[in-house]
Amino acid sequence: MGPRANTVGSVPSTNWPALSTASYGFIPGLTWLRQHRSEWLRPDVTAGLTAAAVVIPKAMAYATIAGLYALGRKRGTQVFRALTGEHPDDETWPGLLILRTEGRLFFANAQRVSEKMRLLVDQAKPRVMVLDCSAVIDVEYTAVKMFTEAEERLRGEGIIVWLAALNPEVLAVMQRSKLGTTLGRERMFFNLQAAVERYERDIR
Repeated sequence: MGPRANTVGSVPSTNWPALSTASYGFIPGLTWLRQHRSEWLRPDVTAGLTAAAVVIPKAMAYATIAGLYALGRKRGTQVFRALTGEHPDDETWPGLLILRTEGRLFFANAQRVSEKMRLLVDQAKPRVMVLDCSAVIDVEYTAVKMFTEAEERLRGEGIIVWLAALNPEVLAVMQRSKLGTTLGRERMFFNLQAAVERYERDIR
């Protein structure tokens, strides 16, 4: 039997080859695709393009937002802020590098964050690097994989990696990962102040 006539003016439908019921169970979406009507094609394509027009710029915006910078502590307080020329008297600790990243960490910005981390570590040559995650709202697989590889690389160079101030969702993701297993509870801190106190007591 040849192609079925199309009365709508869209892409013509064709007969599907006979497949076993099990085949449709193993191939996600095949049952739906077999029942798809040609007149649905144009609105489905339009919906897909609309979604892409929203998601792609959003991903690019996240990639721009996520950054990484070094922190110091305002003297006499527990306030940690970016090290800049505006606050030359902020406290730092020899051998301790505190970094903060922020926003959503995912495939579009993981490489950028990794490269910036490498640069800052090379400049500071610390014994311990603490990553403050208080401003991280979400982290996905690509970013977790990046952090895992960074920890392995730095550990090989004799640098200890700590995490601090993870929100409950990000903490849960990390605890389920290889990185969480490697760090354990003793290398993940409630906040930066706790990490600094541990460094002053046991490392410095």
